[in-house]
Amino acid sequence: MQNRGRTVIAAAVAALGLAGCGGSTVERSITAATVDTAPGFSPGVITVDKGEEVVLTVGNSTARAHGFAIEGYGVLEEVNPNIPLELKFIARKGGTFKIYCQLHKDTHQPATLVVQ
Repeated sequence: MQNRGRTVIAAAVAALGLAGCGGSTVERSITAATVDTAPGFSPGVITVDKGEEVVLTVGNSTARAHGFAIEGYGVLEEVNPNIPLELKFIARKGGTFKIYCQLHKDTHQPATLVVQ
C-alpha cells in the first residue's frame, strides 16, 4: 500500500510539471502616458516568457488617441483616452521587440517587450 501511495504522489507531481510546459497565461498592462515630461509608455519594459499567452491591457491616460504597435508581432492598434484595449497573443518569438506609437513616431518614447 505504501508503494501505491508513492506512485499516486509521483503521478500527481509529474502531471503538475507537464501542465506548466503547455504554456501559461500571463496578464500585463501598459499605458500611454506622460513619461519624464514627454509622451511615452509606462512601464518602459514588459517581460514575458516564450510560449506564454499574453493578455495585455493597453491604457491611455493622455488627452488624445495614441497608436500601439509591437514590432515583430504584427500588433498595430489605436488606443483612445480612458478606454482600455485588451490584446491577446502568444509570445512565440524570443528576443527584444520595440513597442511604439505609430501615430506619433517622432515624439513618443518607445517601450520594450522582452520575450525570454
